[in-house]
This record gives sequence, structure tokens and C-alpha cells, in this order.
Amino acid sequence: MKKILFSPHPNFLSIIKKHFSDKEKYLILGVQDHFVRSLNDMDVQNVETFIGNNEIQTQAYDYASRVIKQNKSLPKEYKNNTIFTNFLKKVNSLSYSKLYDLIIFLLLLDEKKPDLIVLHNDVEPFMRMIAMWAKNNNIPCLHIPHSVIIDSSEKTSIGTDIHDIVTASDIVVGGDYQKEWYKTRGVEDSNIHQTGLPQFDNIVSMSYDRDKALRLLRLPTNEPVITYASSWRQDTNLLGCHDGIEQTYINFLKASKKLGIKPIIKLHPNSSQGNVDWHTMTAKKMDIYAILSTAHLHTVLQASNILFSYGPSNVLLEGSFYPMQLMTTHGYDDDGAILKVGDEATEDEIANGIANLLQNDISDLSALRYKYIGVVDGKAHQRIADTINRLLNGS
Repeated sequence: MKKILFSPHPNFLSIIKKHFSDKEKYLILGVQDHFVRSLNDMDVQNVETFIGNNEIQTQAYDYASRVIKQNKSLPKEYKNNTIFTNFLKKVNSLSYSKLYDLIIFLLLLDEKKPDLIVLHNDVEPFMRMIAMWAKNNNIPCLHIPHSVIIDSSEKTSIGTDIHDIVTASDIVVGGDYQKEWYKTRGVEDSNIHQTGLPQFDNIVSMSYDRDKALRLLRLPTNEPVITYASSWRQDTNLLGCHDGIEQTYINFLKASKKLGIKPIIKLHPNSSQGNVDWHTMTAKKMDIYAILSTAHLHTVLQASNILFSYGPSNVLLEGSFYPMQLMTTHGYDDDGAILKVGDEATEDEIANGIANLLQNDISDLSALRYKYIGVVDGKAHQRIADTINRLLNGS
């Protein structure tokens, strides 16, 4: 029996259910209750249930204590620096609980010894730690990216973004763009598996019905629908630490008012309540009627004539499956099918961009889709399952 540890991501649920439900061949190890509950019709082991083991808890506490004590040893030149020492105390108090969590999971990995690990990212501390454990123990670790990372002319050199650090032994990719992206970061051809990405499989089977989408959203059929896909400050590199996100949203609302459009504001499904509240209150203060949603993406996309995103968002790739026009502030530098208005676009520049697109014919987005996503035939799940089995069998 082969033991596979999956990180808790919804893209993995159908892969597990369709291809790894045979209890005689596979033991699925899960993390987090909500993920394991989603597989309640299968015999899935939640490895976190072993955290209650007193011996493991004691070991983790001891390791964490020793690491914290070592980090408290300051070079002489910093010992009299009050600001630095106070900062270090806060870091230590925060890192203590994080270290404990990381160490206790390392001990659980030692206990369960999975034959293969499947992750949706290998850059968050918890996920990278799991990938590093796999690397140190010669266990294959397959990273199935939950998005395509898209560079722009503004992005700094390789090595300045957290995503540039690849820890997993193997990577799944969609199109040729994503394959080359990982190759430039040192991943060998033999460790890159061009299967397609699972999140696009479901779109293939969806039926397109714009009239139904408009009815569900209670929108008139004789007016253009403009959707703005907003974002939040990205802290994986310095490019995310500026006011562009907020100002672009405000300028978009002003442009909508100027054009007499009632827009849809599509927020990320994992947006914080604070992010949702800020977008809501900003529109309300400007006396603009807008539909705000963190869900129902494909209903929104079916209703839309134009999809406008802040930055090189993957939502534009999802929009490419529908007859619409695409627009962004920046990113997708070499892709003429997407209108770029600039990351400092004024309300007039945004309004002119929207007005021009509404007069144009719908662009053919198939080449854009193939470049970033690759073949879209609804069978990425199967190809990924085949890849997992090959890795399990050492081939």
C-alpha cells in the first residue's frame, strides 16, 4: 500500500476521489479537518490527529526551545541597540509558536513516512517545510501549482520573489510559458510534467448561457457588463507594497460612474472581511451601485462583456474561455489580446479603454489560452494521476 500526503487544496479533491479511492492500493494522508471532511466517503487519515501524542509534543517543545535560545545570542554590536533587541524579542515570541507548529509536523512526517507528497505550493513556510522534509528523505514531492505565475516588465530579477525558490522535486505545468518559467529557475526537464492544471478541467464541461447569468445577477440584458477583478497587497516581493491596488479601484469606480455603468466587483474567494468591507464602503462613499462578490466566478464571467483585472491575474485566463474582452493594468506584456492601461491609469484612461473595447469585435483568445494553460480537454486530472503513479513507482 502506498501512502500519499496531499496538502489541503480544493483542486485535489476530485483527483483523490476519481483516481486514489482504492483502499487496497492507497492510504491518503490529509491535513486540516475541513479538507479531510470533504473526503468523508473515503478512508482518509488526518495526520494532525497525532498531535495529541504527549511524546511528540514534548519533543517539539524541546526542539523549539533550543532554537529560540540559540537565536537570542546577539553579536556585540547589537547588544546595546534597544530598538533591535526589542524587535528580536517580538520576533522570538511570534516565532516560538510557529516553530512549535512546524517541528511537531516534522515529527508527524517522520512518524507517518509518506511515499509521496503532493502540494499546491512550496513557498509558504508550512508547505516549504514539508517539501524540504521530502527532499532530505529522498521522497518525491509533486507541486501542482494553484496558479500560473506571470511576469511583467516591472518585476525584478530572478531570485527577488519568493516563488523563484523551488523546493519540490517535481512540478506540474500547463502551457509552454509555465514550463519555461520553471526551467529558468533551475528545474530539470525530466522533473517538469506538462499535464495541464486541474482547475481548468471543470470549465470545459460548463455550458455557456449569458442570459441565465444575467437573470441570476438581476442585470438588464441591454446594457454592457464590466467586471473588475480586484486584488490585495502582495507581499511576496516589493512590487506589491504600494498604493496601486487601492487607487486603481477608486479610478475604476470613477470611470464607471462617468460611463454610466453599474459594475461587478469580483473579489478573491479568500479575501479577508476587511478587504471586502473596504471595497464595499469605498463604492458606497462614492455613491456607486455595484455588485460585489467573492463567489460565483463563472456566473459573473458568463455575464461580462469586459473583464478588467489589477495586474497579471489568473482570472483573465479563466475569462479567456468566454466571449469577452480582457483588460489589465499591467502584466501579460507580450499578449496583444489583452489591453493594458498601465498600473497608474487615471479614470479617463480606464474609461477610454473600456469604451474602446466595447466598440471592438470580440478577440480570439485561444492562442492566449494555449500559451499559459496548454491543452484544455478536461483530462488534466487523469494525466496528473498518471504522473503521481509514475513517481510512486520510481519512474
